[in-house]
Amino acid sequence: MPLLPEISLKVDKNLLQRLRELLALIKDPALRAELKFYTMAFLQSYYSQKFLTTYFSEEPKMLEHWESVPIFGERIKQRVREGREEGREEGMTLALQENILDTLSLRFGVTNGNIARAVHAIDEPKRLRAIFQRVIKAESLEAVKKMLAAQKRPAKKRARSGAK
Repeated sequence: MPLLPEISLKVDKNLLQRLRELLALIKDPALRAELKFYTMAFLQSYYSQKFLTTYFSEEPKMLEHWESVPIFGERIKQRVREGREEGREEGMTLALQENILDTLSLRFGVTNGNIARAVHAIDEPKRLRAIFQRVIKAESLEAVKKMLAAQKRPAKKRARSGAK
């Protein structure tokens, strides 16, 4: 069944529907998931991965079954781990940015759009943590603006200005 796209004269919606019907006949969920995985692999030259995943993945535990597919299972697990890590880092970045803006708002009143844009332009959690600590200790909004402006400059210029 997974090879059907390779031997068919025409790969179209009718073939996709027939493949889905044939796959639905398989009772063992792990075997069905494995065959769907390989079928999608052969269909990738005709359709996008996103479309195929949506079209063939109506079962909620499909990813769990795919993780057990020989050869590809470990690659899937690795991508899931990477996605979770990226999500954590993105969440941390957004939280730090919001904490900085909330602190500025509480300490100095409403922050303007330029400050918000400058904070949101920084996407490195390590730098954001350092900025957050400086914002907490800052004596004025003007000092914060200068500090954020310095963050925009390339690293070489920052290093030179610190050396003077």
